[in-house]
Amino acid sequence: MRLFFKVYSPFVLIYVLQFLLLYYTLRYLDAVTITGNVLYIFLVSLFPFAMFLLVRFGMERSFYQRLEKEWDQGDEFLGIQNQTPLTDAVKKTFSKQHRLLRLASQEELKEKQEHIDFIYHWVHQLKTPLSALKLTVQAEEALESADDMQEEIDRIEHSLNMVLYLSRIKSFLNDFYVEQVSLNQMATETINEMKRLFIRKEIFPVIEAEQEFTVPSDRKWLKFVLFQLLTNAIRYTSGESKRIKIRIGQRGREVYLSVIDQGVGIASEDIPRVFDLYFTGKNGRVFGESTGIGLFLVKKICDELTHEVHIQSELNQGTKVTIVFQQ
Repeated sequence: MRLFFKVYSPFVLIYVLQFLLLYYTLRYLDAVTITGNVLYIFLVSLFPFAMFLLVRFGMERSFYQRLEKEWDQGDEFLGIQNQTPLTDAVKKTFSKQHRLLRLASQEELKEKQEHIDFIYHWVHQLKTPLSALKLTVQAEEALESADDMQEEIDRIEHSLNMVLYLSRIKSFLNDFYVEQVSLNQMATETINEMKRLFIRKEIFPVIEAEQEFTVPSDRKWLKFVLFQLLTNAIRYTSGESKRIKIRIGQRGREVYLSVIDQGVGIASEDIPRVFDLYFTGKNGRVFGESTGIGLFLVKKICDELTHEVHIQSELNQGTKVTIVFQQ
């Protein structure tokens, strides 16, 4: 009830000043009588003031208690039962503001949902001609430019998937299915799907696993995470005979999957921010393809799947990203 005493402390000060003024005035008029009855005068003047504070305290106690505590919901304040002019005025004002904020929030959610629906529609509209274009290029594999065209198509498709996954991340639980996922099999499938890119970049993928490892996770989202990590590893690795390793193992009760490249690495000052949305760091100024979305999605998806993700990197030596699964 500190707030109550803070509000009424000026009243106490005024009372003390008023009593002193009354005491010295009466003493000036009749010093003998007043000096002998100062305690009586004090108690008589204190009684109505104390009753005033007690009545106000009883009437406004729950009001100040609600003001002092943290609210879990915005409408808790409206449940105050005390009826005083102050509480009524505050409740009416707060009720109006709460209603306006709720309407604004609902309107904002509606606009966001419309934006997400538009993105879904836009991406799916683009995927149809893109699929037709892929079939056309596959039918013309003899052309010298077929590989270049296929690579550009793959890049467009990957960018569209990133946009789709980024828009879906808010409704993750609606598209979430846990099953036992074989990390070895998923790694092999992902490498096979990306073999054209590995061949073009002259990078050799290696899977290192002592045994078959399965973990409870969502296969589709986890595969997207691995695809994104491999895409980054390929993008930032240059030179002939380079290797990208997918290392799968176990430490105690934890199973881990690491993607290790021999690329340009990440500056130490950039590592704390690599999972921030749209952050590209120093590499983003060198490699124009950097968007700052990929690792953000990796971290966000892993958080939703309750998997840990860690990153280690050294400039001109390479980068190691590890996903840790709790068994």
